[in-house]
Amino acid sequence: MNARKFLAGLGVIVPVLVLGCGGGSDNPTGPDDTKETVKIVALSPEHGTHALGDTVTVSITFDRPVLEVGAILVPGLRGLGGSGGYQQWLLRSEDMLTFSRNVALDPNTAYQVLVLWALGADSTGLDEPALLAFSTTADPPTGSIHGHIQTPGSYNPAGSVLILVDAYRWVGWGQAFEDYIMALGWVDDSDGDYSIENLAPGKYYLYAFRNVATDGQYDEQKSLFGLYGEWGLGVRLLAIDVRNNQETTGIDFPMFQGRSFFEE
Repeated sequence: MNARKFLAGLGVIVPVLVLGCGGGSDNPTGPDDTKETVKIVALSPEHGTHALGDTVTVSITFDRPVLEVGAILVPGLRGLGGSGGYQQWLLRSEDMLTFSRNVALDPNTAYQVLVLWALGADSTGLDEPALLAFSTTADPPTGSIHGHIQTPGSYNPAGSVLILVDAYRWVGWGQAFEDYIMALGWVDDSDGDYSIENLAPGKYYLYAFRNVATDGQYDEQKSLFGLYGEWGLGVRLLAIDVRNNQETTGIDFPMFQGRSFFEE
């Protein structure tokens, strides 16, 4: 799985944002292998847990044996899983049902884990992404962004992944920004409505992408891409102002297939 292509399409170099793969060549079978999709049955820590200590065990449990899983932990852009090197992050259990790892946490920080895809031992894919939020603060941020994305043709916007970038620290096109991604989200509404909550006050840029297949491979010619900005002969990013205890609404934008809207 390589999500860099989305951000590379924006002219951005992202050396760390790799959604890793844990696993090997095993191919066990089980009683649930006839299901059409892989489903997540448990995530840990519990969503919305706050005031955590300096370490936590992040775990993802599936309803059937899974060969590979792709997920991201933010902030820090630690890829969960991997085929080797720094990507080898999530550890797979012997029964291939659970991927987990102990994580060192920073104080007064809100974290998210976004599970984007999984490959079952029976070659099935994940039914839908899942988002897990937790923090080491007793008083988590309360800002939020709400809006609507429009997809081309008959494509369902549900399953689109949202990426929020710190606009204050943005250094321009072509620069690495692995530390600038502050939050993730995804669209679970077939009408394209979305919400991203528990955001710290600040200014953000918002991107979206959606894989139209279920194999975890984001093809820059087939996948859907979009960003919040002003559209004309080109596109200009617009910063989104987020404040505590306030809903920022009306953040609507279209998505396009392939890289056509990046090209002159």
